[in-house]
Amino acid sequence: MYWQNEVEKILTEHSAKPIKIHGISSVGGGSINDAFRLETSVGYFFVKVNSASRYPRMFEKEALGLKMLSATQTLSVPDIVAFGETGNDSFLLLSFIESRPQTSNFWSQFG
Repeated sequence: MYWQNEVEKILTEHSAKPIKIHGISSVGGGSINDAFRLETSVGYFFVKVNSASRYPRMFEKEALGLKMLSATQTLSVPDIVAFGETGNDSFLLLSFIESRPQTSNFWSQFG
């Protein structure tokens, strides 16, 4: 996980105080990327990781899409902390949104 040091560096620059990653948990739900919940000294973050050469600029484009969705102010979208490349990896670093249990009318509201 070469991206870990770069992510710690970005988080530290973002908050202006040293931030350390204390735990990394794999998060399922995707078939293309590796996804992780990061436990840090200031809370949780979400990071997606993939091959920089195989999928160039993928996370840059995803960040743009998230920014556009956020601008509609119609749904909750994670904050974009950073995206970039380190070594052979590209990554997208986001705020972590905790999931909640589904309500009984979830699917009717969703549709």
